[in-house]
Amino acid sequence: MNESKLYSSFVFPAAPEIFYHPPKSASFGHSSVPRDPRAGWQRTLDFLDAATIPSLRKKPTLRIHCYPKWSDVKLIEQCIDEATEQFGEPSNSDVPLSKQWEISMPLLSQAVAFALRDVIRAPQEIGPTRLYFCYDLLWKDHPSLPSIDRPGDGSYLGVFHGGRRLFLQPFLRFPFESTSPEFSRFVTYLQRHLPFKFREANFKVMLPSANGKLPRIRKLPQGWMTTPPPLSREP
Repeated sequence: MNESKLYSSFVFPAAPEIFYHPPKSASFGHSSVPRDPRAGWQRTLDFLDAATIPSLRKKPTLRIHCYPKWSDVKLIEQCIDEATEQFGEPSNSDVPLSKQWEISMPLLSQAVAFALRDVIRAPQEIGPTRLYFCYDLLWKDHPSLPSIDRPGDGSYLGVFHGGRRLFLQPFLRFPFESTSPEFSRFVTYLQRHLPFKFREANFKVMLPSANGKLPRIRKLPQGWMTTPPPLSREP
């Protein structure tokens, strides 16, 4: 598959640009570090505060679904009752044992706390809760990076709470024309705050197309995090 098709809706750079994105095979993204979702979420909040200016892309979605072979029906019913009490009637109230709520921004912290209570609920093979939302990100205190006005064109971080786990789905853009000391320092700084572990293979470079069409996506050479390579406009 031509990976550049994955980014066909973005505003593409005029110069080589490094980005970070897990492969399609990692559909849930990265597990949080620390692995405990409560500690992982706190570290996520610390990262957002230290390194970014976050904005919520759209209303978070909370789901509670019963899988008859793997779910405790009584527990699911209890979760649905608790969620209805806290967040109002679900948007699909006519569907038994499968409910969904759109969470307003003022209730996001409450929804996260609700999802994190999976840790103390009776263990289920799947669920019982799933909470998803996404932040668009600007890098804090880094004026050399261009601002990107359209939501979805810049960096973002998807957040998935559910089943006693926290998964993070990053797409991070680093619009540097070369692997300068500035870029190396920036990556090192982020590593001190990230709520997941960078994987070298997920860093790639987006090269402008000579004919103005979709950019070319190239992997960075193995070991680049130890010895950063120069970026080239050549294929």
